[in-house]
Formats: sequence, C-alpha cells, structure tokens
Amino acid sequence: MEPENTGPAGSSAGLDFLFERGGLLSREIKNFEPRAQQVEMAGAVHRALKEQTHLIVEAGTGVGKSLAYLLPLAAWTCSEGRRAVVATYTKTLQQQLIRKDLPIARKVLEGMGLELNYALLMGSENYLCVRRLFSFMKRGRGLYDSPGHEQSLSVLAGLCRQSDTGLRSSLPVTLPDSIWSEIRRESDLCLRRHCQYYELCLHRKEVARARESQIVVANQHLFFAGMPIPSFDAVVLDEAHNVEGVAADYLGIDLSNYRVRRLLGEIYNTQNGRGVATRLKNRSERWLGELASTLDAAQMRSEAFFMQALEKLGLQAALLAGEQKEVRVLSPNIIDDTLTPSLTMIIGLLGEALSSAADAEEETLIKAYKNRCTVLCAEIKEFLKCEGRDRTFWVSARLNRGRPVIELRMTPLDIAPVLAEELFEPTPSVILTSATLAVAGKFNMTRRNLGMPSSPEKLLDSPFNYMEQAALYIPNTMPDPNAESALFEARSIKECADIIGVVRGGVFVLCTSWGFLKKAAALLTEDNLGRSVFVQGSGAPEDIIREFKRVKNGVLLATDTFWQGVDVPGQALACVIITRLPFRAPDSPVEEAREEWLSSQGREVFSEYSLPKAVIKFHQGFGRLIRNSDDYGAVAVLDPRVTTRRYGAQFLRSIPKCPVLRDLKELKEFYSRREKSAA
Repeated sequence: MEPENTGPAGSSAGLDFLFERGGLLSREIKNFEPRAQQVEMAGAVHRALKEQTHLIVEAGTGVGKSLAYLLPLAAWTCSEGRRAVVATYTKTLQQQLIRKDLPIARKVLEGMGLELNYALLMGSENYLCVRRLFSFMKRGRGLYDSPGHEQSLSVLAGLCRQSDTGLRSSLPVTLPDSIWSEIRRESDLCLRRHCQYYELCLHRKEVARARESQIVVANQHLFFAGMPIPSFDAVVLDEAHNVEGVAADYLGIDLSNYRVRRLLGEIYNTQNGRGVATRLKNRSERWLGELASTLDAAQMRSEAFFMQALEKLGLQAALLAGEQKEVRVLSPNIIDDTLTPSLTMIIGLLGEALSSAADAEEETLIKAYKNRCTVLCAEIKEFLKCEGRDRTFWVSARLNRGRPVIELRMTPLDIAPVLAEELFEPTPSVILTSATLAVAGKFNMTRRNLGMPSSPEKLLDSPFNYMEQAALYIPNTMPDPNAESALFEARSIKECADIIGVVRGGVFVLCTSWGFLKKAAALLTEDNLGRSVFVQGSGAPEDIIREFKRVKNGVLLATDTFWQGVDVPGQALACVIITRLPFRAPDSPVEEAREEWLSSQGREVFSEYSLPKAVIKFHQGFGRLIRNSDDYGAVAVLDPRVTTRRYGAQFLRSIPKCPVLRDLKELKEFYSRREKSAA
C-alpha cells in the first residue's frame, strides 16, 4: 500500500478541533502553533483505532508525534472503555510521555468531559522490594559499603510504609548497584500473596494502578518479555525502528562469564562468606562445605570454559589490544562443556536444601536459584548444539575495566513469523511510529522484517524549514573509502579538524567502527582543537551528553549509541559529521549469517537489507541536528559514495531537502550568515 500524501490534512474524523489555533490543545501549550502534519497523523491514528486496523507512520522531527497519537488514543480508550500500551525504546521518551505529554493529554480530555488515567510500568528490577529491604537491613551492617548507606536504607524503610511508588528513579536516596541488587524486586523471588509485606508491596501497587489505567507506558523490553497485566486493545510502538533488535534480543541467548560468575557468587561467595546459602536456617556444615567446594570448582571451570572460546576462535590478541571482537561459530561443540557438570551438582545440592527449607521464603529463594542454574545449563547446551539455519551463533570478547567480558550469543535471523503470530494477529490495532521507518518513501523493509500485514501508512515530513535552517556539506575531494581505505581515514580525520575549526558550537563526529573512532580520538584531542572533547566509552552515555550540553561547544566522537535517541537542541550541537555511510560490517557474525540466510531465500541482500538499513541509520544521524524551529547547522558527509554511486541517491532522498555545499569556504559562509541572522 502506498503512503498517503504529506500535504495539507483532510478531515480527521472529528479530532481537528483539538489541534486548531485556539483549540483545546493550544490552551495547554504556550505559543502553540498548529501543524498540518500533526493533525494528519492524529487523524490516521484515530481512524486506525476506530476501524481496528494496524498503522505505520513515519513522522519527521518537529511533527509532535507523541501528542498526535496520545490524544486520539486517550479519547478512544476513555470514551469506549478500552486499554492501550505505549512502548518506547528509551527511558528519556518514557519520562517525556509521563511528565509532559500525558499530563497535557489529561487536561485536553478534561475539556472534552473525559477522565484519563495513565501509568508507567518498568521491569520489576527497577522497583524496591519491601521484604528484601527489611531482610537486607536485618542481616547486618557488615553488608553496607559505607556508613551513609545505612541511613539511606532507613529512609527507604520509612518511605515504603507511606509511598505508592517504589521506582528506583523516584526514590529520595541514591544507592550503588551492589546494594540495589539486594533490595530490588526480582520476579522469581517474589512471594506474592504469601508475603508478609503484601499490603505494602510497591510493585503490586504500581501494577494495580496500571490495571486501572487506560494508557500504560512501558519500555519495549518489558513489552516483549511480558506485561504483568491483561491484554490490550491497542499497542503503540514508538521509536519503532528499534523493535526488530529488541525482539531479537528477547528471543536470543546471551551467556557471559560475568553472568555465571555473578550467579555463583550470589549463591555463596566463599571469599567473603556471603550469599543466599548463608541465610538458610536448616543448612548443615557438611552441606555448606560441599556447596562451597562445588562452587569454587564451578568458578574455575567457568573461567576455563570461556577461555576455551577465546583460544579456539583466536580472540586473545584482540582482547590484549583492548579491542572488541566478534567471531561467528559455524559448527557444534566448538568447546568442551566443562561447566554444566558443576552446575548440575549445584542444582542437586539446592534440591537437597529445598527439602529442608524452613519456610515459604526460603523455599522460593532456593527454587529461584535452582531454576536460574537450570536455565543456564539449557542455554549452554543450546549454544553448543549450534543448530538452526535461521539463527546465528557467535562469540564476543571485550575488556571492561581491565577485565575480560566473554559472551556466547545466539541471535534469530527472522523474527517476522513470531511477531505476526504473537503481536499483529491477536492485537486489534498495532501502531508503529518513528522518525525513521521508510526507505525511498516505502515501508517494505520494516513490514517484511516485523511480519506486519498490509495496513494504512503515513509518511509525514518535518514542519521545520530545512532550506533555511540546515545545509548538507559534501567535500569535493575525498577518496573512496573502499578503494583507498587508509587514505580515506587520514583525510577524514583532517577534514573533521577543519570542519570543527569552522563551527563555533558543538560537533558530533559519528563513526561506523571502533577502530576509526580510536584513531580519530588520538588526533582530535583537546590540545589540538582547543575545546572539550568527549569520546564514547569514557563514561556513561547520559553523563557524556549532560556534560556535552553544558560546555556548549564540545566535540563528541561516537559510534552506534549516539546515532539515535539523543536530543541536543540549540548551538550546543551545531554540526553533525557523518564520517562514512553507515553500512553494517559485512563480516560481523550477525550480518554474515543474515546475508547467507537471505540469499537462501532467493532475496537480493544489498537492495533488500544492507542498503535500507544503512539509509535508515543515515537518516537517524542526520536527525540529530535540527531539534526545534530555532536550530541551525550543517551535516557533513565525508563519504563520497553518497554522490559517486548510484545508490547514494537513496541516502539523499531519505533526508529533508536543504542546500548542498561542496567546499569549506561555502561552509564558513553558511555559518556566518546564520550567526548574523540569529543575532
């Protein structure tokens, strides 16, 4: 089905009045300006809900898509007694919806004589568990990392008797992960109605509030893992370009040496004498001693198990060099299973403890850890079997704070049948929206990859004036990155330095590989550039962005994480440099396997997969620049293939039309003009 035109909106089935100048929405938003694209999207969402059909919408930056789907969704759920979920990828958008957009929607609906209730639900590990809090406090001060933590826990103890929320981000104290992991809710440790603190349970109150709400906001990971409330009449998946990856992660396997080490240490840490085993009232010294020796053996065998993977796949050199590397596994039993025999012995010992559990709490605790070991064994066996043409198996190795992190992964290559059966068929209306879903004006790839059946579509451009606010800078003399790779990298770094010298505001340098990122970071230093330089990996992404915004003219060198979902308005981000067209590395395990799988299906890999994925990511990178109507700046594309190859036109068609500049002098003149007009 072809997307509808993006021109002025027609009738929106009775919702136009909400978005008119002087209408209900304008009363809640200062300096509200009607946007034809927002009205058009709202009308499409309204019709999809009324007609119980699916809908896919690409809405450019500035459309106001959150309110464009929230208002018709709220009106429909409230007037017809329905329930809907809005699932996002980032916590930032969740907070925007809960703190800003839904309160506006509630006020608008009050003007319509309707009452809207909404709630936020996150994964249970984000909530304080009252029982685990008091249990942890009872076990003694020796478990605290500092004296201040005891006071913080006392504050929480008083709070949980009068609060309705136990969400970590809403708590008045900050605790390290080491303590939070001891007091957070974990679903398999929950006693539910058998808990003595059931009436105080903060997660139960959150779920109860969600059950009474017309709209529940959640993240996509929780949505696919399973919501703790009944089915919904409609689902909105915002930031929907991430859905495929989130669903694939949920359906895959991720085994790591860190995960095993943590699980074994939680059962009983023989070095510090802590662990769940020490809390069992009826434990015998013989049993604890046998468990301790078995766990010590399991830790050693776990290290040997994962080190085997490094050796067999030749990953040691990359690890020693501080590089992250991934290698595909093509045959079964590439390493000896030295780990599951020890895990099986631990399962047996936990089963023995289960028969003498002192109470329901101990029984639940033992069962949970016994099951975690059982799941781990099953995943190890599944990985070592290495079966299934529509799945890829691979090993990843990297350093984290000087310690090796080794992951054994399985990723499904085709999630479309699962989503078709479990999402699109049972749900009356599923609405996908994002600023980047279409390629060359079509949603074919998104539909095919997600198993979405034929349904209405909308392709809405941005209301911003890109011809005035933005420019696209494509240097004239860059070498081809495939034909002259080393020269291209050297010239790219020099070009980045030259561009940064022209731009007074902040600059994003978006890279496509960690290797190039490290080379660029070694040369584009604070001493050389005379301004603050931030490098992905030097801290938490949210901390880096916060500091980048603060300095106003920083330079951020980044890869994957910062191509999307980052909002830096104003001249704190005045230029985005895309160093290379973001094709995925063809030799990465997932991409290599996917290409083979697509070819076996008789499909054209480049045109149906590689190119569309790169175009969407390119669009995401471009979209970091203009975030409101006052922003201005340039996007520099250093890869000459955007103009020298036939497929380059698809990249250029994916972004808003704006002036194209071909040399540094023109770029200087662009910024000079914009700075004068802004003054």
